[in-house]
Amino acid sequence: MSYQIASAENSGIESNSINLITVAQAFHWFDIDAFAKEVNSVLKDGGVLAIWTYNLLSVQGTNGKAIDDAINHLYGSVLEGFWPDERALVETGYKDIQLPFKELKAPVFYMSAEWSLPQITGYLNTWSAAKKYQEEVGVNPVEMLNDEISGIWGEPEITRLIKWPLSIRVWQK
Repeated sequence: MSYQIASAENSGIESNSINLITVAQAFHWFDIDAFAKEVNSVLKDGGVLAIWTYNLLSVQGTNGKAIDDAINHLYGSVLEGFWPDERALVETGYKDIQLPFKELKAPVFYMSAEWSLPQITGYLNTWSAAKKYQEEVGVNPVEMLNDEISGIWGEPEITRLIKWPLSIRVWQK
């Protein structure tokens, strides 16, 4: 077994040697044309490329909609203009990506976790737009949201089911 670090567009992997290539929540950062050329080179005939992404989470259960509305307001209004342009590909679930391979139908999946309020806010603080907002405005927008939803959430240590829809695209060479 060996490990290497390389770009997705120029992996250095032997031609026609790979059965499966997966990309999780990163495809929007790639040079798509160069990546497609690399996939065509390294993937065996009949090999599969699977890419997936997830978008906004959804809080399940009591007051979930009110919490979702607050998070959606943060995402779409407060942080508008702070997201990188590539984020638009995530928002569409990569649906507009065209690759020169046969597309296969993918099943519907979602991710889920049981999270407390500090875990939710910790996750939201990883958003690139939240970090950029704080750098440029000098205020942490997630702390503003925390103030808004803490009364809706209840005790911070209470956990709630969180779901993210996965958008999956699969192709075969």
